[in-house]
Amino acid sequence: MKETDGLYYFNRCRRCNSLLTKLRIKRALESGADVCSCGSGMFGPTNPIGLEWVSPPVLRMIVWQLLGLLAPPPDDGIVPPVPASMKYPSVPALSPEEVRPAEDGE
Repeated sequence: MKETDGLYYFNRCRRCNSLLTKLRIKRALESGADVCSCGSGMFGPTNPIGLEWVSPPVLRMIVWQLLGLLAPPPDDGIVPPVPASMKYPSVPALSPEEVRPAEDGE
């Protein structure tokens, strides 16, 4: 049995709610392009709904799965690894003026 690559077959963009297939995500990560056309890189697992099942990207995924060309999805509870090609900007620490003392109830 193949080892998982950490990607689910179908994902949904967290910003624009569009359907993203595993093939599209892998191609974007390999080329360094945006994962979604809206520019967001945040996505999570989902299933196609309604007419999304007959869209060309979903049908391509079905064919690839039937031919055994896709790695299996991750098991439940396994966090997918962050690809090395993704670069995250560092976040600067708060300056002393920006730090506020804790209030009651915090």
